[in-house]
Amino acid sequence: MSLAPKPRVYLVDRPGAEQSQIVAISVAPSRSDPDHIRFVALDALLGGLFTSRINMNLREEKHWSYGAGTRITDAVGQGTFRAGGGVQTDKTAESMVEIRKELRDVIGARKPDAAELKFAKDSLAIALPGKNETSDEIADSYGEIVTYGLKDSYWNDYVGDLSALTPAEVNASASKLIHPDALTWLVFSDLSKIEKPVRALNFGEVTILDTDGKVVAR
Repeated sequence: MSLAPKPRVYLVDRPGAEQSQIVAISVAPSRSDPDHIRFVALDALLGGLFTSRINMNLREEKHWSYGAGTRITDAVGQGTFRAGGGVQTDKTAESMVEIRKELRDVIGARKPDAAELKFAKDSLAIALPGKNETSDEIADSYGEIVTYGLKDSYWNDYVGDLSALTPAEVNASASKLIHPDALTWLVFSDLSKIEKPVRALNFGEVTILDTDGKVVAR
């Protein structure tokens, strides 16, 4: 897995935007990684649930967002891990600071404890039947086994494997998924309002892109 050698920031101008869309992304292990179920539990408590840390921070405590969180993208090779959401324009830089803080804390100063992990595990287990109600959904689940080379009993074992996870196991694998200082930041917003404070963060080299992804000379 090849991480970005240093953090970087890309800004895309959306004049008049009332919200900023923030995405912080890094590469992640493949779907077949033996620690994947640990990553799923960590993602759930960090940003995958409504009650997750990032959403509770930016939405419920700060009132800067209608919703923010994290997501793991599955892949045969390198996957991705991303964090972010839509935030009010005048709190763009501050939101980036909070997102990075949450990512650092979950592998450092505020590792998940037993109660937090149990809630995440229970939420994931309860959601499983609802994702396998139709024949198409069941076929998709079997398709994951074939596509990613998982063991034939993966879904039969899923709830048991999930329930058996301990905080020590999840925390031991967290640094394989979370890389707060190797992020690529992408921010869509009104640059006349957010460019200066984002640059002042010194999160990495700042590049301006147009909506086609081409570099804009400044």
